[in-house]
Amino acid sequence: MSVDPLFAALLLRLGNQDHVLILAMDHVIADGFSSAILARDIWATYIQLARGLRLTLPKCHPIPRLCGLATADCQMVDDKHGAYWEERLRMPRVFGFPAIKSWT
Repeated sequence: MSVDPLFAALLLRLGNQDHVLILAMDHVIADGFSSAILARDIWATYIQLARGLRLTLPKCHPIPRLCGLATADCQMVDDKHGAYWEERLRMPRVFGFPAIKSWT
């Protein structure tokens, strides 16, 4: 696994009033849903601060939704399937890939 940061931000100043914010996120920590929330909150923060308003962000409660999905997934797995996957995950995985001696 790479040691690169999972999240990086860079603010470029193009001029006295011109800036660009660049965000880079690994797919391990962000998906479309969370990226949309982050973009919405950054934009709302920018607009409110630019207008001199008190900073307020909309509430977001994704955790109960995710917990509900996890609970539903667990309920779909009966004892037979659960035992199968427990056994499969305990078994060591051995791959028979040949060693690569040269890339040429």
